[in-house]
Amino acid sequence: MKNRRLIVLTISLWGILCCPSYLWGQWETVSYDGQGPAFPCANAVYFFDPQTGIAAAEDGIIVRTTNAGADWQTVLTAASDYRFEAIAPVKNATVVAVGRENAIQPCGSSTEQGLIARSRDGGRSWTTTIVDDILTTVDFPSPQIGYAAGACGRVYRSADGGLSWSLLGDVGIDGIAKSLRFPSEQVGYISFNNGGSAQEGVFITNDG
Repeated sequence: MKNRRLIVLTISLWGILCCPSYLWGQWETVSYDGQGPAFPCANAVYFFDPQTGIAAAEDGIIVRTTNAGADWQTVLTAASDYRFEAIAPVKNATVVAVGRENAIQPCGSSTEQGLIARSRDGGRSWTTTIVDDILTTVDFPSPQIGYAAGACGRVYRSADGGLSWSLLGDVGIDGIAKSLRFPSEQVGYISFNNGGSAQEGVFITNDG
């Protein structure tokens, strides 16, 4: 029995370390505005269907594909000193992307700003809004209710599908939001990180 287990383990390790990459799937470089391998530094990707998707990137850029990611075209260039961080579906062809300035300012700074972009037609066209806060993550538990978070522990809420946002409150730390998920309109989870300091952790709300 021990010999059989040793043989199985040996074969498994050989398969992981020695098998050609084509047995595990293949990846290829895609083009961006016909520029070959030159592709913006994308931080978030979302697909509406197997063919149509968008990627939110640095330099305030959003690109779109209609052929399953083989080619991408720029559909939004908001501002070169901003970077998109996250995308969230709202309903059907409506999505919201959020971002921030490239340089993060200290908490309490009057110059920190964020970026919200919204599309109602599957990423073809966008409206953008500059807000007075950094935003790094967003989620919509329903077509009307959405939440976004960023720096300094602050959390924002939308009650109209991402058209407008209001400050909901803060969790009392100076960390930057890394991920936000609301399984329902009332229950949500946010993780904050601040470079390994005590100002980080996962926070939960049960009342929205």
